[in-house]
Amino acid sequence: GSLTRQLEKQQYTALLRDMTTVGKRKQVEFLASAMYHPILPLVPAKEVKRQIHLNTETNRRVLGSWYNPEGFFPPEMAMDSRTAHLIASLGYRTMIVDEISAHGDQRDRQTHIHRLRGTQLRIAFRYRAASDYIAFSATRRDLNRFVDLVTAGLHGDVLLTGMDGENLGHHRRVTAAFWYEVVQQPNIKTLTLADLMRQVRRDHDEPVEPRAGSWSTTEDDLKHHVPFPLWRDPKNELHRLQWQLNGLILKTIERAHKDPNYPKARHDLDQTLSSDQYWWASMKPWWSTDIVENAALRSLATLANLSTVRENTRTRANQLAETIIQKANTFQTSGEAQRRRETYLHATHNIHFLGGQRVK
Repeated sequence: GSLTRQLEKQQYTALLRDMTTVGKRKQVEFLASAMYHPILPLVPAKEVKRQIHLNTETNRRVLGSWYNPEGFFPPEMAMDSRTAHLIASLGYRTMIVDEISAHGDQRDRQTHIHRLRGTQLRIAFRYRAASDYIAFSATRRDLNRFVDLVTAGLHGDVLLTGMDGENLGHHRRVTAAFWYEVVQQPNIKTLTLADLMRQVRRDHDEPVEPRAGSWSTTEDDLKHHVPFPLWRDPKNELHRLQWQLNGLILKTIERAHKDPNYPKARHDLDQTLSSDQYWWASMKPWWSTDIVENAALRSLATLANLSTVRENTRTRANQLAETIIQKANTFQTSGEAQRRRETYLHATHNIHFLGGQRVK
């Protein structure tokens, strides 16, 4: 929804019209998500519901009443049992998440469709190796290698891939050309999530309770009980401070619901729940002092126009924001941020791209 609003604001009228056309024709399946890209397992249930409602409301207003998705795509594919049951309670029928959230081994029956235990929500677990290969590695010359990878990872005749749209041409422009080559192969047929669900009989679904995890979570992360290390790492001082500040802001604004400026503060709060500030504070390997600082100041600004906030609450919020900014600058100037980034990159064999460039 936040993307839809930006396209509308920047007057991408033709693109929005094309989105509506392919959506109505069912050439493209539109999935629901959360408005400002929060990590759903890390925010209160009330906020999860609000973000999903805002997302649907915005897309329906801009794209039309036809927008009525049955499937759900969680931001960063971040999922846990609580969030899955909450999404099921909202009436969604399907959802796609990473294979790490499947029960048992990371790749156990990863092409199967499972049913969330005690509900009618069907969960599709993507095949990570093929998805990440497309997003982070492939070039137009690698088609045969991809086919080999698909064959090696195939269970049955279905390969389920999932990734952010930005990976198909924005971060690496060659990826869009590679994807076009893949879908032109005569022995490959593409299906939407809804198409796939229609082909798999419900009585074959096995019940599952998804493990907490995201597209980037590893088995080692789960062994250490840190399912979302890019957004909430107990060993990351900045993460701890960021969640303290935003927790304080959230409670304060909710208590100020009778304040005349509450609607503006509430709108600003919705945006501050975005996952980006934690991602850029992770140093795994993403790091930006500017984004960390701006996010702290933006969170603080949500209280600026409220007249009913206690002075000690403002003082505490100011202290937390100042501490975040000071610590971020200390990490930068001391070289600590770079050391942590290098340690992470040395320990992981993943390939990381941003803006078309490999992170070194």
